[in-house]
Parts: sequence; C-alpha cells; structure tokens
Amino acid sequence: MFRTSKGRFAVHHSRSELHIPTGPNAERSRKWSTGWRGWLGDWSPDQAWLHTPAQATFTVVDSPEELALLLPPELFEVALLTIRSEPDIEDLDI
Repeated sequence: MFRTSKGRFAVHHSRSELHIPTGPNAERSRKWSTGWRGWLGDWSPDQAWLHTPAQATFTVVDSPEELALLLPPELFEVALLTIRSEPDIEDLDI
C-alpha cells in the first residue's frame, strides 16, 4: 500500500502462477512435484494439472473505507494504524 501525492491510497496485488495437481492421483502428483522428486518428475501417464496464470493489479482508492475492501482484515488493521499516525514520507517516482 502506498499513499499518493494527492492523499489517495494505491494498492498493488501480485500473485505468481500456480500449477496444482488435480484428479484421482493428485496426492501422488503432489508428492512427486516437491523436494528432490521434483528433479526427477512423475513420468506416469495419468496426470492432470490445473494452471493459474500470474496476475497483478494496481488499484487507487480515495478513502480508508474503500481500502478495507482491497486488503485482508489483519493487513487493513496495520494500514489503518499507519494512516492515523503521521507516517514517514518517502517520495516514489512511479
């Protein structure tokens, strides 16, 4: 979360891509995709994977109430404490 020069709030969300094993053999596929087994891989023909692409959003809102809709509750609590106190100002050239 950032505060803009006009006093608005900017939030950047970033999620990396996911590859999740699915189907009847999902547990076996999960085992073969972690640790040293990941180097070998699971060569069985009955695999199914769910792919979720990476995504990122940048949202600017005017008020803390709107900000509450964008952040998880525990992070919003911290943000609200920072907003109410006088935070250190750091100019970002974005």
